[in-house]
Amino acid sequence: MNKILKFSSPASCFEESLLLGNGFLGAALYGGTDIDRYSLNEATLWTGFPEEANNPKAKKALNEARDLAAKGEFAKAANTIEKGFTGKFSQSYLPLCNLLIETNIKNYDTYYRTLDLETGIATVGYSKGEQKVIREAFISNPDRVLVIKIKQENVEQTNIYLESSLQCNIYTSDDEKIILRGTAPVHDHPMGRRHALETKRLTYYENEQKRGIRYTGILKAECDGELLVNGDVLELINTKEATIYFTAATSYNGFDKHPYLEGVDCDNICNKYMLSAEKKSYKTLKSAHIKDFSSLFSRTDLTLCNNNSQLNTDEILKEHQSNALYELAFNVGKYLTISASREGGQPMNLQGIWNEHICPPWNSNYTININTQMNYLPQIPLNLPECFEPYERLAKELAVNGRKIAKEWYGVDGIISHHNTDIWRMANPVGCMVKDCHIWSFFNTSFGWILWGLKEKYLITKDNIFLTDTLYPLITECAETYISLFTKDENGNLYLSPATSPENSFLLEDGSACALAKHSAINNAICRDTLYSAAMLSQIMGKDAAAERYKNYAKKVAPYKITTDGRIMEWDNEYSEAEIEHRHVSHLYGLHPAREITPYNTPELADASRKSLYVRGDKGSGWCIAWKANMWARLFDGNRALNLLDNQLTYVAPDPNAHWLAGGTYPNMLCAHPPFQIDGNFGATAAIIEMLIQVNDKDLYILPALPDKWQSGEIKGIKIAGGATINLKWENGKATEIDISPKEMKDYYNIIEK
Repeated sequence: MNKILKFSSPASCFEESLLLGNGFLGAALYGGTDIDRYSLNEATLWTGFPEEANNPKAKKALNEARDLAAKGEFAKAANTIEKGFTGKFSQSYLPLCNLLIETNIKNYDTYYRTLDLETGIATVGYSKGEQKVIREAFISNPDRVLVIKIKQENVEQTNIYLESSLQCNIYTSDDEKIILRGTAPVHDHPMGRRHALETKRLTYYENEQKRGIRYTGILKAECDGELLVNGDVLELINTKEATIYFTAATSYNGFDKHPYLEGVDCDNICNKYMLSAEKKSYKTLKSAHIKDFSSLFSRTDLTLCNNNSQLNTDEILKEHQSNALYELAFNVGKYLTISASREGGQPMNLQGIWNEHICPPWNSNYTININTQMNYLPQIPLNLPECFEPYERLAKELAVNGRKIAKEWYGVDGIISHHNTDIWRMANPVGCMVKDCHIWSFFNTSFGWILWGLKEKYLITKDNIFLTDTLYPLITECAETYISLFTKDENGNLYLSPATSPENSFLLEDGSACALAKHSAINNAICRDTLYSAAMLSQIMGKDAAAERYKNYAKKVAPYKITTDGRIMEWDNEYSEAEIEHRHVSHLYGLHPAREITPYNTPELADASRKSLYVRGDKGSGWCIAWKANMWARLFDGNRALNLLDNQLTYVAPDPNAHWLAGGTYPNMLCAHPPFQIDGNFGATAAIIEMLIQVNDKDLYILPALPDKWQSGEIKGIKIAGGATINLKWENGKATEIDISPKEMKDYYNIIEK
C-alpha cells in the first residue's frame, strides 16, 4: 500500500525531484520536458585526502580545562578548550555532474512523474500534440549503472550531454561515448555551510601530495535512429527508442590511502561496469535490478489504511487526511535506505547519497552526535543487514583514527571520536579555534553511541561471529577508554570531565552562554551503557571476571539528577538554560536510544523524562522531531508520538533561504531540517516501529504506543531482539494475530499487550 511517489509536473528544485540510487551512484531526477536533468553523485567523491590531526597542545589544554571545570570556572575552561583543543574541520561530499536530456518540448498537454518505491524505478511521461515521450530510469546495484529507457514519438532530435560544477574534462571518445574525468579539490575553508557556489573554498593543487580523489564517468547511448557526435553532445535523430547508460567510479582506495598516489584505477573500473552493462539487454538489466531491489524492500510491510491514495504526493502531504501518509513515510524510509546504503559502499551522510552543492550544508559530512546514528536506527529491525554494513565499517575504520586521538590528544589507550567525521574517518575535535566552537565540537563519547547501534544488531541477529570479531573488541576497548579517563568526585561517582551536552548551552552568572561543565547526563549515560554492554557481552563470551569488573564501574558512574521542577538534569548542576526548547534532547539518551530509562523499571526517571520533553516542546528541526517521537513511543504515549510525526510530516515548500526552522517534509518526502537532512526520514520509520513493537530483554511489548488514529493495521517482517521475526495484526486497537518465527521463539518472550 502507498508505495508510489507521483507528481503532475516537473520538479523545479531538488526538494521536488525523485531520488534514485544503488548505494554507490545517486541521482536526483527532475523530469523536465524541454531539458530533463539527472543530478548525479558518486558516494566516494569527497574533497581532501588522509591527514594527521596532531595537536601538541591538546593534552595540556585538556588537563587545564578539567582543573578549571572542577573549580567551576567554566568560561575559562571553555576558552582553554577552544584555544588548545580544537583542530581541522571535515572535508566535503561533492556533486559529480548533471546528465541532461534535451528534446526541445517546452510545454505539455499531459504529464506524469512517478517513483515506484518497491522497484526503484522512476517514470516520466508527457505529450504535446503528436509528440509523446516516456522515460524510465533506475540505478542498478547488480550492474552498477544508471539506465534510462526512452520511448518517444515525433521527436526529431534528442541531445544527451554532461555538465559539471567541478574542474574536469568532458570529451567524446572514439567509440562515441562521453567521458568525464577530473581530480577533486581540497576543502580549505573552515566552515562548510549552505553557499552552493562559493568555490573559493575549494583548492585544486598541482602538488601530487595534495591532490585529491580522481574520478571518471562514462555516458553511452544506443538508439534505433541515427546517432551523431557533435563535440561532447550525443545527438539522437528521428529516434523512437533509445537506451542511455551512465556509470562512474573514483580512485578512493580506503580512508587511510592517498587517493591520488595510492588510488585505484577508476578508468578501468568504470570501463568494466560499462562494458558489462552494454552487453546485456535492457530487459535483462531491469529484471536484475527489480529482483535485487524488491527482494530487500518486500522483507517488511506496513498497512494502516485500506486503500492507496489517489492524490499526488505533495497533495497527500498538504491534506494529511488519512493514514496513507504514515504508510508512505515508512516506505520512503525503507526506499532511501536501500537506495543509499549498500554492502561495500559508504555509510549515509547528512544528505544520504544525494547532494548538489559544491559547499553543502555542514559539508554533507557524518555528524555523529545524533545524525549518523539516526540514519541507521531502522535497518536491522527492517531486516536489512546489507544496508547496515557500511555503518559497521564506519565504526571499524573510525576506531583506527580514534586510537590516535586517544593517545595523542588524551594521553590514554583506547578509542575516542568527537562530533563529526568524513570519508577519511577524522576523529579529532574540530573548531579551528572559532569562538564558541566548544559548544558543538567538544563531544568525546560519540564512539560509544556508534557502538550502541552495533550492539543492537547483535541483540537482534545473535550473530556470534560478528560479536567475536567486531563488536566485543570494540566495545571493551571503548569501555577501557572511559575507565582510563574517569574523574572521581567526593562521593566516589565517576564521570568524564569536562563535558558538554551536544550543541546545547547554559547561562553563566554574567549572562553569557557556555556549554562546558564538570560532567553531563549524556556522557554519563553513554559511559554507563557502554560499561553495562561490555559486562553483558563479556558474560556471553564466558569472561565472568571482566563482566564483573565492567559492571562495578558502571554502577559507580554519576547517576541522574532531577531538577527542582522534576526534569532530568542535563549537566552536573541545575544551571539556567540558554535555550529551553533546544533541538537536542541529549540528556534523555538513557530513554532513547538506550533503554536505561523505562516506564516499568525506572518510573521516576521516566516521569522526569516526560516532563523534560514537555518543556522542550514538540517543535524543532526535522531529525529532532523524529527523535522526540521515538522517545514518546518509549514512554508508551502513542498520541503524543503521532503528534510529533504529524509535525515532521507537515508540508514545507522548498525555500533556498530557509534555515534552522521547524522541520517538516518537502514535496518529495525528504526531511526538512531545513535545509534537507535525511536523518529525519529514518527516525520517522524507526518511530513507527517503536509505536507498534518494543522489546526490553525478554519482554515483548505489543502495540505499546498505539495512537487512537491507528485502530486497525498490520506490520510484517520486523526483526526483534532475541533473534525472532514478528508479524502483527490488530483491529479496534487490540492485537488479533501475533506471529513469531521461528515458532519455538514464542516461548522465549514474555508477551505484554498494551
